[in-house]
Amino acid sequence: MITKNVKATFSGGVLIPQESLDLEEGENVVLSIEGQPVERSLAALRASAGAWEGTHDPEALKENIYSNRRRNSRPQPKL
Repeated sequence: MITKNVKATFSGGVLIPQESLDLEEGENVVLSIEGQPVERSLAALRASAGAWEGTHDPEALKENIYSNRRRNSRPQPKL
């Protein structure tokens, strides 16, 4: 099996290679798609920022974490 990386453009529902391919007509290939983050994904991320604000008490969360650490919940190391 030969692996070759080829850049392509997605347009009209079709991948268009940016260089010629040495393939026979009707030959089957396996594609691995590696893309860049799309601006709409970043926009969705930005829109969700702060969505948890006001739904929990951060100070109570920190106190719970430190309280659990103070309990001897971890086994004592063997010396």
